[in-house]
Amino acid sequence: MPLNGLRAICLAAAMLSASAAVADNDYPKRPVTILNGFAPGGAVDVVARAVAAELAKSLGQTFIVESRPGAGSNIAARAAATSAPDGYTLLLGTNGVAINMTLYKFPGFDVEKDLAPISLVGDIPSVIAANPSFPANNIAELIAYAKQKPNEAVYGTPGNGSLPHLAMVLFEQTGNLQFRHAPYRGGNPAVTDAIAAAFADRGYAPPRALPATPSAGAHPITDD
Repeated sequence: MPLNGLRAICLAAAMLSASAAVADNDYPKRPVTILNGFAPGGAVDVVARAVAAELAKSLGQTFIVESRPGAGSNIAARAAATSAPDGYTLLLGTNGVAINMTLYKFPGFDVEKDLAPISLVGDIPSVIAANPSFPANNIAELIAYAKQKPNEAVYGTPGNGSLPHLAMVLFEQTGNLQFRHAPYRGGNPAVTDAIAAAFADRGYAPPRALPATPSAGAHPITDD
């Protein structure tokens, strides 16, 4: 598959919060909020809830996942960056947080100055899948379809500047292809529309994509 890019997921917090939390042996004394910059039910949200559950189990405190989608996750990142630097507001961000520093003129925060990385949580590969009614079943057929009908196939992504969006742009440039982009506030709404055949194809992440088998309403477009 040409779209084998990985979306890194990292836990971060307002600058200095990590050292403050380490200095406090009783941390956390109250519930901690983990901000997610995408819509509920998407890949990042699934990972955030898994991380929250494990942190709650190991630290004996409540960790609340709060979705604040929009602006390519800038809304959530800005909220984390401007929160009190005490470790009680965390951000489960993707590499899009860093990418947005070049895509947005005024993102509202400086990823290097305002956020302190805590840990890499995981990597999520991107895949292309489509409603079964879409005529292409593999990458070669998708390329042939796009060349025959430029700008007809529409793909959905978690938003402008997201890794799936940039991967599809690279795919277009490499193959001299033309698709139409449908940005969403997260992967889950895009998956829902793909299954409902609201558009032809999209790139999305496995926590939501893999359950979407042909019987469920979508199939992966492979490179075989």
